[in-house]
Parts: sequence; structure tokens; C-alpha cells
Amino acid sequence: MLQILRINTKYNVIWVLAQNVPGEVNTMCYLYDTILPTKKNTSPHFPTYPPNDINALPEELYADDVHPFTEPNIEYQSEQES
Repeated sequence: MLQILRINTKYNVIWVLAQNVPGEVNTMCYLYDTILPTKKNTSPHFPTYPPNDINALPEELYADDVHPFTEPNIEYQSEQES
């Protein structure tokens, strides 16, 4: 099973977690829709995302169970003096 952990829309990078991705751990892997010549001229699969200015994608998209690196991981509440 392939799980997409994070997508960077600015640099077109996808972080995946899977057991069947070819290559070594922590290396790059190129993703293609297809390399078969008979399938190249077909319409894209649904759903596709046509970019527009109204609903721009954020730069970083994370899976629900992945912690964003820009968010604090531990928050302490200050003790109020009484």
C-alpha cells in the first residue's frame, strides 16, 4: 500500500511511504502517469486539479497523521501566579 505523507506544490515533490517503491531508502524516485506510448494521448483521470488564482494550493500539504514541521510539537501553558 502506498501512502502519500507530504506534497510540496512549489517544487513538485511528493514524500511517500510504501514497501514496493523501487530504489534505496531515502533516495529519489520519478513518478510518471505512464510510459506506454498507447496511453499518452488519453484524458487525465478524475479527479484532476486545474490550478486557478481563487483557490490556490498551499505550498505544503500533509497527510492527516503527519505532523507539519512548521507547527510546534509541544506547547506548555504558563503557570499563572495567584
